Amino acid sequence: EIGTCCCFSWFPACMFSDLWYRAGWIHALCDKDQHSIDSLEGSCPGYLFFAGCCGWCLATDCLACCTCCGYATLRGGIECVDGGDGGLGKIVPMRKRFGVPHDGFKTFIMDTLAYCFCAPCAATQEYRQVMELLDRTPVQEVINNVPVAVPAVGAPTIMGQPVATKEES
Repeated sequence: EIGTCCCFSWFPACMFSDLWYRAGWIHALCDKDQHSIDSLEGSCPGYLFFAGCCGWCLATDCLACCTCCGYATLRGGIECVDGGDGGLGKIVPMRKRFGVPHDGFKTFIMDTLAYCFCAPCAATQEYRQVMELLDRTPVQEVINNVPVAVPAVGAPTIMGQPVATKEES
């Protein structure tokens, strides 16, 4: 999608924050339960998105030479380093989430190079994967060993009753 790629090129802070928000990475990093009554999201909707924008700006300003490695880690995990499952705590890497094979250090280098030479293209691919996953809502979450349908992080929320049009009146 050329439009998404252009947005990643021209507005990277907002787009990466949107990607991280919709993928649930900001929620996992901040250890926030979006369904909690005590959640700041209830009193200040969108604060995690703005936290992601600030995080992107901070990372690119302070660690500019390492951002491609950071993006590659979010894309494929760090199994090339720790030999584990590539998990990053509660953050689920894209390759693990979508079952894309990971061949260790070689894959990490390929992902890093993809972000070095065309970050908007690589990010657009991830964004499309996340959006495809969100289109398959509702997601089932297991609470007390019982599957419960919950809206996915980043999924559109509809509030209130539908508005009647002139044709319906």
